[in-house]
Amino acid sequence: MDAGTSLSLLSYGIETVFNALAGILIIIGMWMINIKAGYKGWEALIPFYNIYVLTGISGKKSLFWWYLALAIGEIISLVLFIFTLIGSFTVFTGDDYVGNIYIGHGNATLIGMWGGFLVTFALAGIFIIGIFLVYIFMCIGLAKSFGLNGGYAVGLIFLPFVFFPIIGFSGNIRYIGPDGVMNYGQYV
Repeated sequence: MDAGTSLSLLSYGIETVFNALAGILIIIGMWMINIKAGYKGWEALIPFYNIYVLTGISGKKSLFWWYLALAIGEIISLVLFIFTLIGSFTVFTGDDYVGNIYIGHGNATLIGMWGGFLVTFALAGIFIIGIFLVYIFMCIGLAKSFGLNGGYAVGLIFLPFVFFPIIGFSGNIRYIGPDGVMNYGQYV
């Protein structure tokens, strides 16, 4: 194994460890935020439901349905991409001969294949941007729900592995209510 391959594997390993630690910190922070807001901590572990709980805490519960629709659209676009990819293998590895006659693959087949790639990438991009916008609005509402300023919202958006635990573990940060409105029936 040459030095370039070793360095590449090392950087990939460091990146994997960093991503795993970041994910664990986000989950722990979400767990503590749920507890502060009067929910059960384990609700942070269930995919999609954890976003439902966070949108409720942030006072942006209607955003969850947008998130869900965009996530389903993203999954569908990825499935379409996989089918397009499988179809492209048949174009390049398919049998080009019927008997002794070469049938080849015309330009229309290649244009259709590349068009399929472009459409699925465009759809995936639109859904990813939509999910990120929902996340931004949820983070702004989450910061307000704890009486925090825009700096915390920006931190939640771009450094969630730092700011979720800060909000969750800080004794000085208290849950006010959804979207920063005092809710007297809620745990504080």
